[in-house]
Amino acid sequence: MHRTAFLSIGLMLVSVVAAGSAVAQEGESKSVVNEGGPQLVAPENLQLREVPLRDAELPTGEDDSLGRVQTVVRFTDSDGDDDDEIRVAGEPVPEKKRPVAVSPVNKQSPTRLTALDAARVRRRDRLRQCLSIYFQRREMAAERSPWGVMHSLIAYGVDTEIVAQGRSVNAIGWLCWNGACNGQRLFTRKRGRLGANVGPGFQGHDGQFLSMLAQSKVGRNYGLKVNGANFDVMDLVEYEQRTCRSGAELTFKLIGLSHYLPSDEEWENDRGEVWDIPRLIEEELAQSVVDAACGGTHRIMGLSYAIYKRARRKEPFVGAWSRAKEYIEEFQDYTFTLQNRDASFSTNWFTGRGRDRDINRRMETTGHILEWLIFSLPQQDLLQPRVTRAVDYLTELMLQNRDHDWEIGPRGHALHALALYDERVFGSKPGDRAAVLEGRVVAAEEAVLEGDTPLRNAGRSVTNR
Repeated sequence: MHRTAFLSIGLMLVSVVAAGSAVAQEGESKSVVNEGGPQLVAPENLQLREVPLRDAELPTGEDDSLGRVQTVVRFTDSDGDDDDEIRVAGEPVPEKKRPVAVSPVNKQSPTRLTALDAARVRRRDRLRQCLSIYFQRREMAAERSPWGVMHSLIAYGVDTEIVAQGRSVNAIGWLCWNGACNGQRLFTRKRGRLGANVGPGFQGHDGQFLSMLAQSKVGRNYGLKVNGANFDVMDLVEYEQRTCRSGAELTFKLIGLSHYLPSDEEWENDRGEVWDIPRLIEEELAQSVVDAACGGTHRIMGLSYAIYKRARRKEPFVGAWSRAKEYIEEFQDYTFTLQNRDASFSTNWFTGRGRDRDINRRMETTGHILEWLIFSLPQQDLLQPRVTRAVDYLTELMLQNRDHDWEIGPRGHALHALALYDERVFGSKPGDRAAVLEGRVVAAEEAVLEGDTPLRNAGRSVTNR
């Protein structure tokens, strides 16, 4: 249990200054993060749909000459379960083209309703009310940088719409087609190869956009268009492989590469160094969590995502995989010791207890921490009071301050936490989320108590920690 000792001693020695420096990461012109990307479970029984591509929906400038090629947003966990997909014409998906559903979301059958107690019903309805309010507030591509648009899609993934050239378009598609965002474009092309910009207004971290695609379950073959050339997601994967560097922040590369590559994949970077997923894990374990961006929530999320993929593939936990799994579980236990009486999490991140009265700080820290916990905890834990009360706290904070001018980064992560809970507990699925939030379809309630996602519990006994 050497990691337990390391964790305890390390956290005691870290000053509160680390938390303050992490907060600065969320400004749009600063180095920022995404951990999240939303959908964690591949959608089921999605119907294929085709949407005609209109000339007005193409990005201007460098992309005008591109052919009207229909691309596919493919939802896949990269383990071969990629039969379900939604066809999207180019990058935009007009909201009005979504199929109209059958029954109101809140009219559950008597049988289904009796399976939920009143508190869960209220939690579901308040949570979806909150998600719906913010979902309808579409960002303007002309006013947001690529980084800003990226953070607008954290919560809703492939369902996210933005306004570009006066039309509602799919946010992921717009970025993948290198659409202009406040005059900036995310991708470059040099010597025929795809590259991705990192810096103010672009990605805040290497691999950040790939991690968002992974968590949104966008498939390997989804198209990217840059300077008249066609690429796909795997070209972006290759770019992130080439640029791996020892000692650098590899959090977001770990999410993206562990999603799109087999666990035993090896590759060489552009310096001829051999890399694989276990090396990425070891590099991340060797660096401090609490000194990382946003209080360390993204680094611990990256490790959690890699472990999630390993478990989903039913592969053994040995070596770096075992060490990361143990580390995550210890960090989960430790995090709950910092939870406040009102169920919010420490405004000092992981450095110690704290409850700043500033609602921006409270939303930022509780949103990030709860996002990671909802993703990484065993399914059964999601109904424990320490989790449900935190979900209620964040929901009400966002609802009661719906007109507050939240920063887009922290807001995206907070909403992502609620969207993850809606997915894992209340059955929302990527691709159907808009219809669910608008009350046009009924999302099947998840059988949480029956442990319907055992992969999250692999090798760990479920306790009432």
